[in-house]
Amino acid sequence: MYKLMKKFKPIVSLLLVLLICVSPIYANDYPNKDITIIVPFNAGGGIDISSRTLVMELQKLFPDISFVVQNITGASGTIGAEELFNAKPDGYTFMAAGNGFNVSSVMGVFNRSVEDYEMVAQYTTSQLGLYVRADSPYQTYEDLIEAARANPYGINMGTLSATMNHYAILAIEHANDVNFKHIVVGGDQTPQPELLSGRVDAYVVAVSQNTSYIDSGDFRCLGVFSTDRVASLPDVPTFFELGIEDDFQLTFGFWAPPGTPQDVLDTISDAIKIVCEDPTFQNTMHGMGYLSGHIGSEEYAEVMANSLHTVQSLADVLDTSQEIDPYVGAFGLPNFILGALVLMFIFKGFTIVFVKKEKLKVTIFEPFKGRPAVFFISLIVYALVFDTLGFIISSTIFLTGNIIYLKSSTKQLEKKDYVQALLIAAVFSVVVFIFFTQGAKIILCSHLGKPKGEAKPELSLAPVAASLSKHLGIDVKFANDDTVTGAETKAMADSLADGDVMLLQNTRYRV
Repeated sequence: MYKLMKKFKPIVSLLLVLLICVSPIYANDYPNKDITIIVPFNAGGGIDISSRTLVMELQKLFPDISFVVQNITGASGTIGAEELFNAKPDGYTFMAAGNGFNVSSVMGVFNRSVEDYEMVAQYTTSQLGLYVRADSPYQTYEDLIEAARANPYGINMGTLSATMNHYAILAIEHANDVNFKHIVVGGDQTPQPELLSGRVDAYVVAVSQNTSYIDSGDFRCLGVFSTDRVASLPDVPTFFELGIEDDFQLTFGFWAPPGTPQDVLDTISDAIKIVCEDPTFQNTMHGMGYLSGHIGSEEYAEVMANSLHTVQSLADVLDTSQEIDPYVGAFGLPNFILGALVLMFIFKGFTIVFVKKEKLKVTIFEPFKGRPAVFFISLIVYALVFDTLGFIISSTIFLTGNIIYLKSSTKQLEKKDYVQALLIAAVFSVVVFIFFTQGAKIILCSHLGKPKGEAKPELSLAPVAASLSKHLGIDVKFANDDTVTGAETKAMADSLADGDVMLLQNTRYRV
């Protein structure tokens, strides 16, 4: 018996090895808990719809866990990207993103680049198109350009600032030596209402985002940024035909926090590949105007790096000086001058708090009287180390040093004074950081809408649900846990019929 077992031992060992090799794609017990997918833009945009479509298919490959999509929006997508950067690199947090972040990096809106993240896989691409309303006087691309030449800055061009769409518009201006009036639209990547309402005369957006508007007859496409004509728009010329050869193709993929293990990246990439090769998924994506196509981790990283190089090259050619939004990144007033003015007012407040006790006359530069160089040298040093140390650390050091300087001009400092200065500076820096990353967004949103006295419009996800229902052939419902309690959400899920889908935003419930 022993000899028999010894004889078959190599065979058993081989079978065990083969069993391991053909085990499910989540070998090594990964994943064994819910995975969060960050979408850095609001529901209804190109990245949001495409990623949710992908996630629904990924869920079938990993039935024992949930994929939770979270829309973390703001600052042209950079708040969501920063959330990913700071996430634990354990394979349970990813972000659906596009090569538009390369434009944000080059234009100074985003202080990181794709090289600061791990690329998981590309899952789809989409072309950009130039759109006008169906009743627009501009029947063709040539009509629009002739009108722009006749009336410089007379055409309101909807612009998604610091995106590939933005660069595409600049390329049109550069190629034809014309100037549009840039109007910021769709900070949440859903600018269609701006064109429908007539606030803008035209805009550039992904073909995939406007398919339903073309089908309904609301919009007309004047040109597509592609070398080949798009199947869904066979009569629309490409910009390659119209004389613009720059590549503005949008690429969408999954990113991971820096330091995420390669085997984790490969596991998710392999799963995405399985989905992308499914004919049903391909037909769904094509129906929405996307070109389904998987690219693995290493190749996707190369694609994104090449895209960054292309954007940097275009930045040297295109005119990005006539910018559009004084509150985003490098646009409008130079940040250093604006920041210096803000800091002056901050220091006036500090002098009132810490120097007024000694009944000194306080003016904005009074504490630095006789030594103005102290303030300006510290300000220059602060600006130089800001990108390296980040806002909180650099601001804490900067404010601590200046508080100590202010207080030392009026009294002999004790140890507790240094500690107090450090605590005040740290608390102030953290509060300001939280305000500008979270609070300001809430305050601004609360003041958007109709004039005072009228009901403010609410974001309606009904059109998004209707569009998804049409393309997927199923009944799609949205539930947002900002307005629906957990119990109500679960009740809605329980009431769904077989085949129905309910998309949950920022919730942990799986259906």
